[in-house]
Amino acid sequence: MIDPTEKLRIADTTLRDGEQSPGVVFSLRDRLRIAELLAAVGVDEIEAGTPAIGRRERREIRFLARQHHDFAVSVWCRAIEKDIAEALETEAGIINISFPVSDILLRAMKHDRDYLFRLLDHVLVFADRECPRYSVGLQDAGRAGKAVLEQVAARVGLSRAFRLRLADTVGVLNPMSTSAMIRRVRRIAPHLFLEFHGHNDLGMATANTLAAADAGADYLSVTVNGLGERAGNCPLEEILYALKYSLRRRLEWNNSAMQTLSQMVSHLTGRPISPNKPITGTLTARHESGIHVNCLLRDPLSYMPYPPSELNGRGHEFVIGKHSGISSVIEYYNKLSLELSPVTAQPLLKRIKRLAIHLKRNLTDDELIEIYYDRSEK
Repeated sequence: MIDPTEKLRIADTTLRDGEQSPGVVFSLRDRLRIAELLAAVGVDEIEAGTPAIGRRERREIRFLARQHHDFAVSVWCRAIEKDIAEALETEAGIINISFPVSDILLRAMKHDRDYLFRLLDHVLVFADRECPRYSVGLQDAGRAGKAVLEQVAARVGLSRAFRLRLADTVGVLNPMSTSAMIRRVRRIAPHLFLEFHGHNDLGMATANTLAAADAGADYLSVTVNGLGERAGNCPLEEILYALKYSLRRRLEWNNSAMQTLSQMVSHLTGRPISPNKPITGTLTARHESGIHVNCLLRDPLSYMPYPPSELNGRGHEFVIGKHSGISSVIEYYNKLSLELSPVTAQPLLKRIKRLAIHLKRNLTDDELIEIYYDRSEK
C-alpha cells in the first residue's frame, strides 16, 4: 500500500509537454535556465523531453540530468523497445512509458484492445529487465472505458513499475469524474503511485488536478503558465495556490522564484501572460470598485483569496476610474500627501467618473493630479 503520509509531489513537464505547444522550441540554455528556476521553486520532478526526437535531444537531456538539481529527471517515450533504449541513454532517473488506452486513440493508430494488452505484456517485461526505475502512462485515460483502465492498472500492478500516470489527454474530464477515476484505479493497484496529467481544453485542468489530489493522487503533472498543446496543461502556479488556499494542503515553494519563472517562460515562448490570468496576471491584485476598495482598506482578505503580498511583495494596487468610491479617491491622494476629506472628495469624484467614462479607461496619475489642482467644475 502507498503510505498516506507521503507528501504530494509536483512533476513539471514544461520541457516536454510544454515544448510540444506549436511554435515553442527550447534551446539547451533555455532548458537549463528553466530547470534552475524549477529547482528554486521546489518541484519534485521535471520531465525533460522526448529522447526519440534525436541525438541532440538525448544529449541535451543527459547534460541537464547531470546538473544534480534537487529534483528527479524523467523522460517520455512511446511503448516501443527502441524508444525505451534511447531513453536509457539520457541517464534520466525515471523512464515514462506511454500506452494509448482509449478506443478512439487505438483506432486512430490502427490498433484495438487486443493489441493494447499484447503490447502491454511485452513492453512491461522489457522494461522490467532494462529500466532501473520506470513509470507507465495511460494516454487518453479520460476517455477509456472503466473496464480497460482496471485491467491495465491490474497488469501494471504486477510489474516493477512504481507509478501509473493517468492522462486526461484532451481535457474531457470534470472534477467529479477525475476523482472517481483516481479512486477506482487506487483500489485496483493500491501499491502504485498515481499521477494525474490534465489538459485544459474545457478550462478544467486546474480543477481536475485539484480533484485528483483530493482523491489521493501522489503526483500532479503541471507546466509553467499552463503551456502545452491546444489549450495547454494545468498551470504550476495555479495548482500550488489552489492546493494551499482551496484544498488546504501545505506545500512549500519559493514564490519569488515562481513569479520569475513565469515571466521567463512567457518571454522564451513569446506567449504573453493574460492580464487576468490567475496568480501571475497583472490584474490579480488590482482593484477599482469602490465597495471592494472600501473593504480592502479594512481587511486585505475581504476581496482576495490570499494575501496580495504573496504575488508582488507590495500588496493591493488600487486604480481610479468609473467604479471608484470616496475611500479610493481619498486613499489615492493621501498617498501623494495631498489632503482630501469626504466633503472635498465628492466633487473630484464626479469629475473623475465623467472623465473615465469619456476616455473608457482608468485615469493616469497625471490626469488625477491635474484634477486635484484644478478644482473648478467643468
